[in-house]
Amino acid sequence: MKKIIFLLSLTIFSFVQANPVHESERLGLGSGMVLGALACGPVCSVIGSTIGIYYGEQDDLEKQRINELEAREDMQSSQISILTSEVNQLYSHNQEFRNNILNLYQSLSNDFSEDLLFSSNESNLSQAGSVKLESFVNIIQAIEELSMLPAKVTIYIDGYADYRGTQDENLRLSEARALAVREFLIENGINPNTIVTTPYGESQAIYSNENPELMAFDRKANISLNVELITETRAQNIN
Repeated sequence: MKKIIFLLSLTIFSFVQANPVHESERLGLGSGMVLGALACGPVCSVIGSTIGIYYGEQDDLEKQRINELEAREDMQSSQISILTSEVNQLYSHNQEFRNNILNLYQSLSNDFSEDLLFSSNESNLSQAGSVKLESFVNIIQAIEELSMLPAKVTIYIDGYADYRGTQDENLRLSEARALAVREFLIENGINPNTIVTTPYGESQAIYSNENPELMAFDRKANISLNVELITETRAQNIN
């Protein structure tokens, strides 16, 4: 028995010398031997030392796993910080872009107004009027393509006439002028549901028969815009 114990002890000692162990394994070895010896003598001392080495190894593996997890967590935290910084930069740029677009919408709503002149007793668009409307169509289509900031566009077309002719004739003429503009816009891809026409006849004519040349400015259709930003809630309701 003593010989077996001696051989086991020699084997454990040789293992420790041939395989450098960590501090936790040394502690496991020492504590295992002491506890084993106290429990049941030399045999238990040998067994305890073996168990001590095993648990020492397990402790080292656990510490290694913890270190790996901490290193991974540090790397993820660094990546999150970088992504957060990039998102903040994009948000800042998007906010600047958003503000510029909102200013454009407000400017179009408050300042855009275009007169299209007509010949006396006529409701056909002139060539100059058609060119103006083509540019107008491009503006509307550009707004509709801004999917980041969807907007509700309302187009107002008001028809007018000069004092010549009766009130009923001038009302019908002013309506025909507004409808001619509306038809042009629809033919060029504008949604008819966004267009509002109002005929005013001669009710807002400025120039009298004494100024026949200036009366040309009363024979017109005026086109204006209202551009309203659609909030996310409203966009969902519309869809």
